[in-house]
Amino acid sequence: MKIESKLALKYLIFSNPNSNKPNISFQTFFAVLSVTVGILTLLLTFTILNGFENEIVTKIQKFSSHIQISLYDKSTIKNNNSIIKGIEFVKNEIEFVSYESEMEGIILSDNSAEGIILKGVEPYFINNILAKYLKDNIIIDKENEVEIANIIIGEKLLQKLNMQIGDTVAVSTIQQVSNKTEITNNSFIISTSYKSGMAEFDDIFCYIELNKFQKLFAIGNSFNEANIYLKDPSKSEIIAADIFKNIPSFYSVTTFRELHRNILSWIQLQKGPTPLILGLIMIVGIFNIIGSQLLILLHRISNLGLLSAIGLSRKSIQKIFIIQGMIIGIIGTIVGNILALLFSIAQLKYKIISLPSDIYLMDKVPILIEWKYYLFISVITILLSTLASWIPAKVSGKYSIINSLRYS
Repeated sequence: MKIESKLALKYLIFSNPNSNKPNISFQTFFAVLSVTVGILTLLLTFTILNGFENEIVTKIQKFSSHIQISLYDKSTIKNNNSIIKGIEFVKNEIEFVSYESEMEGIILSDNSAEGIILKGVEPYFINNILAKYLKDNIIIDKENEVEIANIIIGEKLLQKLNMQIGDTVAVSTIQQVSNKTEITNNSFIISTSYKSGMAEFDDIFCYIELNKFQKLFAIGNSFNEANIYLKDPSKSEIIAADIFKNIPSFYSVTTFRELHRNILSWIQLQKGPTPLILGLIMIVGIFNIIGSQLLILLHRISNLGLLSAIGLSRKSIQKIFIIQGMIIGIIGTIVGNILALLFSIAQLKYKIISLPSDIYLMDKVPILIEWKYYLFISVITILLSTLASWIPAKVSGKYSIINSLRYS
């Protein structure tokens, strides 16, 4: 070990120049603590925000379509020939395509009225997507031809309406017919409820079978949108761009990120100012490093004068303080990383911090450990800690041997 490194360690560990016992100064301890708290806060913030984004995206991918094809004005599509032709070249990437229709409306009970979107969906969607979220796992019978159609509504909406499964509910919908707005009233039997965990779906969407929807609103075999479910949802952006190039220009091609941009933008909004705010914590840590090293300089100024007198160059003395800053940064970074990792693992395993699911769409604080953040934040922290030592190093280099020895 070089003399500069030995002296840097000695001055950090033995803060009292008149004692040979290890005695880390409060300033040094506080400098390390500041770096530790700063890096711990940064890592946990990004870990939790990334966890929120990952959890929400996963929920959306499991419940919502990954790509949606519709007309720009959301009017009805008479046949699906051009859509089938437009997606033929990516059929190996597609799990299934669900043709759906929807209308805005109001669902009514004796005591309440709520705005909804009534969706007509194919049995495949009900049996393979919606079935995972049904309260009683009741599947609508495809061959059921009863006069009053079944409807599936969100569990939270069911509570708002103060109704139960099996009750009959009235739905008023708004329909454009020949440039006229018509209000249609229908009654439905609540066959079951679903809970996706996302209010964006549960409070708004009510489902009936597509063939019942087409009969009730006399739209023949028309539909409003083709919802594509991919084998790999992460490819949605690429596949949507390819479909857009091959499908007629009057169609809109939208990914799930665009369909649900409001909720995903909220996550990005939280991420935006976070580095700036938490960066202020790191600045406090940097000033603590500068302060602790200036105090070491004052305590050890006579020692430094003696070292200069016996031939240690000013450059070497400056290196002592730069190495000290690096050591403080490395120790704080290691401790901060370990604490952040331990908390993340504990939260994943034991769910230490829970959340009200009706507000946050999940019942626990989500965690997503991404090593690139650990690496990036650690490297930046050590670099800043080392650079912060430049000020004490420059100050130490300005002392002459004679002035330094006067303090002895």
